[in-house]
Amino acid sequence: LPIFFLAAFRKKGEKRAKSSSRTFKKAKSKENISLPKDIIKDITSYTLKRINEQIFAFPESYTSLIETLQKNLYLIHLGICIGEESPKGVLPNHALALSTQLGTHYPTIELDKTQALLYIKGESSFQLQGENGWNIVTYEQRALGFVKVMQNRFNNYYPKEYRIRMSIT
Repeated sequence: LPIFFLAAFRKKGEKRAKSSSRTFKKAKSKENISLPKDIIKDITSYTLKRINEQIFAFPESYTSLIETLQKNLYLIHLGICIGEESPKGVLPNHALALSTQLGTHYPTIELDKTQALLYIKGESSFQLQGENGWNIVTYEQRALGFVKVMQNRFNNYYPKEYRIRMSIT
């Protein structure tokens, strides 16, 4: 069952701000955005929306509520951020890897403790065995984030602002 969370703030003495200039463009149809059917569980029960180039999914039952909120509030985050559209396809967002609604589209690579710590630090200096393309790295079967595996190396897509900065030895 989806959870709804809302936080609203206003500085003391300020007049009500105008409604958000940031608009959500609803996709004309789910086929308009080329997403794999198994990227999230039961994608047919979700509405897809765009904020700039980001694609978000949220339950169909919240469509009218979110449209009402969007007219009156500045929405910072909306549902599950699937990723960013690019000419090469969708670049998956870190929030998708951590979502409980993540489907089976992306293969997983299980890491040991040392590899998991290096991954969270932002390192790419250890060896990974996985399918070429986007993979989800896990530790003890819990998703940590995305890597893009290539023939001889991989790119670490763990968000820079979340990385461990201290020494791990």
